[in-house]
Amino acid sequence: RCMSCAGAMRRILPGSSNLSQLKAVAKRRVHGHSLPMRWWTAYQEKLQAGGVVGITAKCLTSALIGAAGDLGCQVLIEGRSMSGGSSSDEAKSKEEPPKFDVDRFAKFTFLGGVLVAPTLHVWYGFLGRTIAGKTLTATVQRVSVDQFLFAPCFIATFFTSLAFLEGKTMKELETQLREEWPSAVVNNWKLWIPAQCINLGVVPPHLQVLFSNFVAVFWNVYLSLVTHKGHAAPSETKTE
Repeated sequence: RCMSCAGAMRRILPGSSNLSQLKAVAKRRVHGHSLPMRWWTAYQEKLQAGGVVGITAKCLTSALIGAAGDLGCQVLIEGRSMSGGSSSDEAKSKEEPPKFDVDRFAKFTFLGGVLVAPTLHVWYGFLGRTIAGKTLTATVQRVSVDQFLFAPCFIATFFTSLAFLEGKTMKELETQLREEWPSAVVNNWKLWIPAQCINLGVVPPHLQVLFSNFVAVFWNVYLSLVTHKGHAAPSETKTE
């Protein structure tokens, strides 16, 4: 790339001192990539920046993916309507889909940005420093610690945080943890153990939160469903 640029400059210089031609050559080299590729490169730079810039990029990404998970759950699984619709209670007596729950959507988005991303940012950094290396042994150790120590605690933390935002009582939270937490942990292992083997063994450190968030789109769909079982659409309730 540099040799071809230099060659282009040599072809211009002997016959002309036209500075604009030189600038045109340089501009074509710098902006030769497509716009999506330039955006992706800039995004990677933000993730690698560290400090406020890096954590902000991760928080915004996690918030968007948390939003996507709840959106997918409400619209695709529960069949809620984005335009119009009725409240869940009204929908039970009417032949129309329940209304999209904006408040629930906002809380999921909020937790993605202020709880999930900062926690994973700190955790993956700690895990990478404590159990370094990309050998099979190191990867198995990181995945084991991540899934069997961190994940169960973090799932309980997420359930508790969401319950607090939704104004649930301690009794309701205890019931939800007793009934839903064990199965959520098992389902977490089914999805995240294979995903984390790839993430912690292959993915560069600055992209690990991003990779987790992409997998988390599907996980958040599940979390949104399991934490709102009592608010499912009528059709969903009947099939259960």
